[in-house]
Amino acid sequence: MEKRIKNSAKKDPVDSIPNIDTSWKNSLGFQLGKALWALSATLNATLKENGIDLPTSQYIVMRFLYGQDGISQNRIATLLYKDAAAIKRSIDNLEKKGLVERRAVSRCKNNIYLTEKGRELMPEVIAVANKVFDMTTELPEDMCRIGNLYLESIYNKFQKEKSAKEKK
Repeated sequence: MEKRIKNSAKKDPVDSIPNIDTSWKNSLGFQLGKALWALSATLNATLKENGIDLPTSQYIVMRFLYGQDGISQNRIATLLYKDAAAIKRSIDNLEKKGLVERRAVSRCKNNIYLTEKGRELMPEVIAVANKVFDMTTELPEDMCRIGNLYLESIYNKFQKEKSAKEKK
């Protein structure tokens, strides 16, 4: 795992392009995207190394269902702050693997459940994923707490702006 972290610190290929403005690389959005990409890539590789065919996008859905089984895919998308189409693709792929199933609630609505196979896989998946997430504990606790508060305040600011625009 350490090797992957060191490799991610390689020189950025964008820096080698002459006469290009790279000031955007210091933006919060870019840095968040880069950190999320590194976390996802590490999680994907670690799960694969442990014989688990479960990309991050599918892991997120499975992890959510493991704690709250039997809700609609639209509700999953809302609660995970993900695009409904992306959640549908993840559920389609998980269903093909026999890890989740759709159960009709009405003609227009299905609820999503982990299958027995999916439920049995989750303790191993969570253990492997926790090893990756534990890498963040190497950061000072106060730095993590402040970072989380900062991100939450950014989210709240944008939600407040959205609500104000909707009231107009």
